[in-house]
Amino acid sequence: MDDMAQSLQPKERVCSTGYMELSCRLCTKLSYRNATEMINLFQHRDAGETVKLRTLSDSVERVGEQISARLEEMTQKVLKMYGFDSETGRPMEGVCLSASITAPAIPEKTEADIQAVDIIIDSANASRDEKIPFTAEELDMEVSPLECVYVSIDDVGVKHQKDSRSQGTEKNAKYVENTVIHIQYGQNTYALTACGMKNAMKAMLAFLVFNGLLQNRLVFFTDGARNIKSSIEEMFPFHPYTVILDWYHLKKKCQELLSMAVKGKDMRNKTLEKLLRILWVGDVKTR
Repeated sequence: MDDMAQSLQPKERVCSTGYMELSCRLCTKLSYRNATEMINLFQHRDAGETVKLRTLSDSVERVGEQISARLEEMTQKVLKMYGFDSETGRPMEGVCLSASITAPAIPEKTEADIQAVDIIIDSANASRDEKIPFTAEELDMEVSPLECVYVSIDDVGVKHQKDSRSQGTEKNAKYVENTVIHIQYGQNTYALTACGMKNAMKAMLAFLVFNGLLQNRLVFFTDGARNIKSSIEEMFPFHPYTVILDWYHLKKKCQELLSMAVKGKDMRNKTLEKLLRILWVGDVKTR
């Protein structure tokens, strides 16, 4: 109680757990202004007892900071517990990770799998003039979802709003970058968010190792951003993984590059059509 009282601003009251849960939930769905209006409306507060916008935003942001600090503390504890450096996320010197983490048992494609796919390719080629230019042997077979952990990573930038701005001043928008990571294993999903790619990657590593998920293949879905690619490479040099570029950004990037390399819309589209067939099966090398 003393710690809570010391963290309060002048004229700010100690609020019940129910009120804080309500205000935090409202502020995740509405703007601070609309959330303040809803709280005052449903609590039937008199004019002199209304919740002020700044008071609400300060209290909710304080809760967010406490949650972030607790998550950071738990991340560091888990990483140290399993032999990882809490600052870098890399295995500590002298620590020998188990083979189930560094070389998880991932089933290879069988002869039966190859034959089944070849039959499908032959059937498709029989009804088309332009044949599929590859065989099942050249393709990577999709692993069962129960043997994979799917991870989607992206940066979300929001404008940093100032408390006040003098009229006539030049607008110089600054952004706050939050990294969002979505993890899926089977039917179970979990979302992580942190300020900055490095913190988010460490939290993800702690989550994966604590829940025993590093015994599976990791499949990352990204938009091709270089900072995401480099962060994955730095964090998981000890574990096999696959990076899949999302189709929208991959196709968009190819269109942009072909527009610079090929003259004429018709020639560009014709080249793009052939190229996309190759890209669709995952034959992509990123740099």
